[in-house]
Amino acid sequence: IEVEVHGIKAKFHLNRSDQEIVPVRYLAKADHTRVVQRPVWAFRKDDDARQKNLRKWSKVDIAFRGVFQTLKKGPQFEKGLFEDENGSAAICPPRTNFEKVYKRQAQVIYALLDELMYKLAISRESEDDRKWFYLRPRFMECQAEYWTGYRQKYKDGPSSASWITLDHYPDIGVVRCVVPVSTTTTENQPLRTALAGKLQLLMGQVLTSLLRLHPPGDQFPDQEVFLIGLHGSNLYLLRAIFPGIKTSQLWCGRHNPTIKHEEEKNCMASKSHKRFYSQDNMARFMQQLEWLHLSRSAAEEDPDPHVFQVLVSKEYDLWTKDGFQAAKRLLAGLNLYLMSAQSKVGVLQDIFELFPYDEGEEVEVNDGEAVVKSVAEEQEEVLEEEKRLEEEERVKKEEDMRRVRTTEAMKSTDRNRICGFRDIRRPWWDWVWEDK
Repeated sequence: IEVEVHGIKAKFHLNRSDQEIVPVRYLAKADHTRVVQRPVWAFRKDDDARQKNLRKWSKVDIAFRGVFQTLKKGPQFEKGLFEDENGSAAICPPRTNFEKVYKRQAQVIYALLDELMYKLAISRESEDDRKWFYLRPRFMECQAEYWTGYRQKYKDGPSSASWITLDHYPDIGVVRCVVPVSTTTTENQPLRTALAGKLQLLMGQVLTSLLRLHPPGDQFPDQEVFLIGLHGSNLYLLRAIFPGIKTSQLWCGRHNPTIKHEEEKNCMASKSHKRFYSQDNMARFMQQLEWLHLSRSAAEEDPDPHVFQVLVSKEYDLWTKDGFQAAKRLLAGLNLYLMSAQSKVGVLQDIFELFPYDEGEEVEVNDGEAVVKSVAEEQEEVLEEEKRLEEEERVKKEEDMRRVRTTEAMKSTDRNRICGFRDIRRPWWDWVWEDK
C-alpha cells in the first residue's frame, strides 16, 4: 500500500515475517529467554482468554496480569487494522464509549513492555559500573515535528500514545525517545489514513535520530525506525528504512558517502577472513548482509528520494495463546536488538558511541533445552505454591465458618437471647425501670 504525506511517499509492505522486522539472531536469542519460554496463567487451559475469569488469576504467578485486566477494559475490533480498508466501529465495555476507553490501548502496551523489559533486565554500563542506561516504556503524548526537505517543516501528525525511551541510572533528568507507540484513536478510520499517521510518526522519529548524530547535510547515515502499534487487541510492529543517500538528497540535493559508509559496503572484501569462521561472527556478517540488502533495495528499487519502504509485521491478537506468544517473542527480540549496539537507530548510535559496547564480550547461552527445563521446574514450584495457598485458604475458611456457627449457637440460647417489646409490663421490667 502506497501512502503520501506532503510529497513523501511510503510503500507499506504488510504481513511480513518476523525475520524481516527484527534480525533473526535476536529472535533466536529471545527464544532462549525465560520471559518468552514461561507460559502465562491465562493460557494454562485455554487458547483464548476472552472468556477467562480474570478475578481468579493466580496470586503466585502474576506475570502479565495487568495486560489482560487492562485489555478487558479497552475497545475491541472485529477485524484487524490491515483487514478492514474502510475501518469499523469499536466494541466497548458496558456503560462506556470509545472516547472513554481508547486510551486503555496505550496502557496495555505499557503494561506489556514494562513486564517484558523488567524480566529481560537489559542494561549497559556508562561512565562506570555504578552507572548504566536502559530502555523503559513511558506515557508521553507528543506531536512530533517532521521535515520533508530543506526548510519544509510540519507538525500536523497524530500524537504518540507512549514511547520506549532511553533512561539512565542514576537519573540525569534527560529522556531520549527511541520507539514511538501508536494506537487507534478514531473509529471507522480508513486504512490509508491510519498508515499516513504512522508515516508522520516515523518521519518525526528519524528526524530526532538524525539531530542526535549531527551529521553533515550531505552525509546522512542510513537509519531505521521502529514503531509499535495496537488496534484493539491486535499488536503489530513497523520497521521503516531510511537510506542515507535519500535523506541527504532530500535535505541538500546530494549525497557524499563517508569513509565509514564505504567500508560498511565493502565489508565482504575484508582482509581478515578468519573473523567470519566462528558461529557468532558468521551471524553478525549475515546481519550486515541483510541490512545492506534492505538499504540497497530501498534505494535501488525506487531511486526517487521521496519514496521509502516500511515493513509491517503480522497482527498478533493478544487474547489468543499463539498471538500473545508471538508478540512477546517479537518485542523481546526488538529489545535485544536495540541494546546490542548494532541497530541503525540514531539515538542509540549516539549513546553507544559515547559508551562503546562489544556484543562479542557477552557470554552466549545457546542451550535452549536448559532454559526450557529451568522454566518447567519453576512452573512446578509455582503450582505447588498455589496448591499450598489454596489449602491454607480452605482451612481458614472452614475455621471461620466454625466460629460463625459457634457464635450463632451461643446467641440462640435462652440466656443470651435479646428480648423485644413483647416483654414490656412484666414484673422484672417494672423493677428495672422503677423510679425512685
